[in-house]
Amino acid sequence: MTLPMQPEPINPKRTNIAKAMSLPDEWVAEIEYRDRLGQTTKRTISPLKWIRKDHFLALCAGREEPRQFYLDRCVTVTLRPSCDLLMPEPVVEESSNET
Repeated sequence: MTLPMQPEPINPKRTNIAKAMSLPDEWVAEIEYRDRLGQTTKRTISPLKWIRKDHFLALCAGREEPRQFYLDRCVTVTLRPSCDLLMPEPVVEESSNET
């Protein structure tokens, strides 16, 4: 007997990234991102495409170049109207390694 597949739970961070990706003229995403060393930065990004289920490519407004991001390293993802974006947007370092 096979059980029916359960739908995946809704992930608000993924939903916001997907919305900014599908409507780039309307939305950008403001994220708090924790890198592999634990350094947290605040960035404004324009998501371009999914590379894998939890990995995406986005234009970083602060670096003015494409960057790869992992969804599970996004502490917060907030949508912001694209018309509010002026490039370059600063990348703000929030904290150092926390233990």
